[in-house]
Amino acid sequence: MAEPSVRGAGEVVYAYAFVDGIRSPPDPDGASALGVSVRQFGAVGAVMRMVSLDDFCGPGSENSPGDPSWVAPRAWEHEAVLESAMRWSPVFPLSFATLFAEPTGVARFIDRHRPTIEEFLRHVDGKEEWGVKVCARLDRHNRFEAPAIANWPGWGSLDPGASCPPLRQWHGGSIELARLRALCLTHELIEDLRRLGAELRRSPGRPSDTAAAVETISSRALLIDRARVSGLKRRIDAAAARAAEHGIGIQLSGPWPPFSFRPALGPPHPGVVSTRNRFSFPKIADGQHLQ
Repeated sequence: MAEPSVRGAGEVVYAYAFVDGIRSPPDPDGASALGVSVRQFGAVGAVMRMVSLDDFCGPGSENSPGDPSWVAPRAWEHEAVLESAMRWSPVFPLSFATLFAEPTGVARFIDRHRPTIEEFLRHVDGKEEWGVKVCARLDRHNRFEAPAIANWPGWGSLDPGASCPPLRQWHGGSIELARLRALCLTHELIEDLRRLGAELRRSPGRPSDTAAAVETISSRALLIDRARVSGLKRRIDAAAARAAEHGIGIQLSGPWPPFSFRPALGPPHPGVVSTRNRFSFPKIADGQHLQ
C-alpha cells in the first residue's frame, strides 16, 4: 500500500485497524484508489487514510448518521478494508469513524497502548471471530400437546374449541418448559464449543421477534483457531439438526473482525478527534469505546 498523502487543510486521519507492523501487506483491491495505506509504528501498523473532517463533523454532516445513503457506502468501505487486512494479518479492529487529528496523534496513541495492542494481535493471530445465536419459537401449538395429554385424559379426542380453555391455562407453563429446554440445549452447545478450544463471550444479538414469539435464547461471540473452523461448522450443523425437532434454531455467522474480544484502551488521548456528539453508530474515536 502507498504511504498516506500529505495532510491537507481540513483533513484528519481515518484509522481502520491496528495490524502486525512487521508483515508486508499486499495491496488490497481498490485500496490504492481509496488512499488506504499501512503506516508502520514499530511492531504495530495502522491501516489508515486521510479524509475531510467536514465529511464527518462539518455543517453538511449534521443529519448524516440518519441518512442510509450516507452511512451505507462508508460502512461497507470500512468493512471491506477490515476484511482485506484480515487476509494477511491479525487485526485490532477500530470502529466506524475513528478519527485522529494527524498521523503523529496515531503514533502517540499506539505508543501509549502498545503493550495491550501487541498482546492482542498475538492472541488473535490465526484466529477468527464467529457468532452463534440460539432462537426459539415458544408459542407453537404442538409445544403444548405433550403436557396437555399427560394431564387431561381424552385431550386428543376434544375438538379445537373445547380444548381452548385448558390450552390457555397451560400456555404460560408450556412456554417456560420450552424456554428451559432451549437453555439446556444452549448450555450443552457452549460446553461442546469450549471443548473445541473456542473462547466465548456474550454478544448483544438482535432483538427478538415478539410478534412471532421468536425469542433469542443466547447470542455468543466465539474466537477460534482458523484450522478448527470446519469442526465448528460440523458441530453447529449437528446441534441445529437436533434442536430443530424442538422448534429451536441455531445460526452461525462469520468470520468477523474480532470486535467482541478487544481490550479497553483507556481514557481519551489528546491526538484523537472525538465525534461522539455527532454520531449515533458505534465508534471508538475517543478511545472509550474499545470494550
